Amino acid sequence: MDNWNAALVEEIFEKKNTEKSDDRDNLLRLTSQRLYGEKIHYALELIQNAEDEGSSLIIFVFSEDNVAVINDGRPFNEDDVWGICSVRPGRKKNKIGFFGIGFKSVFNITKRPQIVSSNFNFEIEDYIYPRPKSSIPDDLAPYYAKDKGAIFVLPYSPELSTPQELMGNIRLVDDKILLFLDSIRELKFIDNLSKTNWGIRKEFEDPSRVSLIDTRTSEKSKWRVFHRDLMVPHAALVPEGKEGIKETRITIAIPSEKMVREAIKK
Repeated sequence: MDNWNAALVEEIFEKKNTEKSDDRDNLLRLTSQRLYGEKIHYALELIQNAEDEGSSLIIFVFSEDNVAVINDGRPFNEDDVWGICSVRPGRKKNKIGFFGIGFKSVFNITKRPQIVSSNFNFEIEDYIYPRPKSSIPDDLAPYYAKDKGAIFVLPYSPELSTPQELMGNIRLVDDKILLFLDSIRELKFIDNLSKTNWGIRKEFEDPSRVSLIDTRTSEKSKWRVFHRDLMVPHAALVPEGKEGIKETRITIAIPSEKMVREAIKK
């Protein structure tokens, strides 16, 4: 693709660069390390963002040079590009995720994340400074669609993480995470290093009866899931940085009676 929107990326870089200072960059680095020290946090942030954008599927692809996280949700617009290069709360006040802040967790595993979505293709250095890119890794090109989704390419930084470490961490993702997500129905994990793959998917018998299937074991667990949306009674209860949120959701997941009986027997 030759018509990437590099002009917006260059505009954002110039704006950020005029505000550049060593104190601000050091503060960004320390804040990222303090807030997002766990190396699994990047995955949880990208899963949550994909949920916010209406994704039904997320794919993690571990290759020789990078881990890529792919979703099929709403593609980036100009506000999203500005937001991901910032440390201010996001503009999507009805969303759970605040992408500009949460995305910084990827810098615990990589130094130059690349984002490909819609007609935007850029990498970010030092947390907030975007640079245009002109290509997509060959093995990821089939996942690109201009009208939907996003691809996050996270090149390995040996001093920060290794493929083996990240694969070990990702296997700890609990399948029950899908019970608390409305849009996402499936997580896929592709390990191109060992030529293996596995996944977690969610199936509905009815709106409140949910089954989880882990392809590693082919086991199916059944749950009753209940949601309730609650209005926030007072603006003072909303945390700083999430101003404007007027409602929140409570989700309760209860294992099926059969699961409870089997657990008691054990």
